[in-house]
Amino acid sequence: MMSLTTTRRHVFFDEKWESAYCEDGYVGYKAEYDWRGNKTRVSYYGVDGKLTLCKDGYAEMLVEYDERGNETKQSFGDIDGKPILHKDGYSEMRMKYDERGNKTRISFFDVYGKPTLNKDGFADVIAEYGVDGKVSKVTFLDERGKVIKTEEKRDE
Repeated sequence: MMSLTTTRRHVFFDEKWESAYCEDGYVGYKAEYDWRGNKTRVSYYGVDGKLTLCKDGYAEMLVEYDERGNETKQSFGDIDGKPILHKDGYSEMRMKYDERGNKTRISFFDVYGKPTLNKDGFADVIAEYGVDGKVSKVTFLDERGKVIKTEEKRDE
């Protein structure tokens, strides 16, 4: 089976048309897309053309999708392709959806694949939806699966 992907490259230049670092800490990036147009990989490069870390702390981001096109995983790598922590405290984020396409869970993992707290202090967030399709309850869990807090959503 043939893989249908697209690659786009972007380079930043200064007023003299020389390669220049942007405010996010890189000179250029390469983005790869799947046949649906979903971004599947972003790689950041320095002036020397080699991978470099962006201001969020990683050199590459990989993204996976389910058969419905929902984003199910983001993972971050260093210049050698090894897992690295995003500035928000995790190396991988996984998402789950219900049959209606509502995002029901977001989980955060460290470089070893273990649950970890993100910068906001939780490792997992679970959303429940009412019959109207609106979020009715959100539960935040720590890295051991213990409930940190629950928020009930009410119509106003």
